[in-house]
Formats: sequence, C-alpha cells, structure tokens
Amino acid sequence: MALWYGDNVSYGLHGARFAENLIQPSVARVSVHRRTAAVNPWSSQMTAFLLFFVFLLYISPVYIARWRKHPDYAPLLFTDLLLGWTVIVWFYCLLWSLNLVDPYAKSER
Repeated sequence: MALWYGDNVSYGLHGARFAENLIQPSVARVSVHRRTAAVNPWSSQMTAFLLFFVFLLYISPVYIARWRKHPDYAPLLFTDLLLGWTVIVWFYCLLWSLNLVDPYAKSER
C-alpha cells in the first residue's frame, strides 16, 4: 500500500520516507515570480491634479454664484459644501447659481 505525501511515496507508516516527511515536509515546487509595480514618477502629480480638478468642479456652482453676484450666495455655498456630494443636489446648486438674477432689482431687505 503506497501513501502519497507531496511528491514522495511512503510504504506504510514505518517507512524511511515517512520519517523524512515528518521532519522536512515536501514543498510544492512552484516558481514564484515577484512582480514589482513599475513606479511612475508622474502618478502622484497626476493624482494631485485630478483631485484639484474634481474639487474645482465640485465647487463650481459657488464660483458661478459669486461671479454673478447672486443674492443667495451664502445658502448656496453651505448647500453645495454639505450636500453637493450627492449628484442631484450638486445639479440643483448649479441650476440655482445659473438662475436669472436682476442686478437692478431693489432689495427688500
């Protein structure tokens, strides 16, 4: 009766190869190649640029409202900063900032 232990064959429990397996078990011979990731020196700069671009896009309704001298600039700012991460609220803030504002209208405040 032959028992298989890795790639060694043992004949019975008292065979010489069984004792070798207890002391030093056979290891599967698999060639392991270490893959090192190629480090791109531009990756961190590109990541910083993309994050900056996304941030500018995120607060673009605030810039538009400020540029157009929107009377509801402060509420729009807080709404965009707190809830602008949801796409629906961001589009609402964008439409709110593009809302027609009459610069000659007299303020009732």
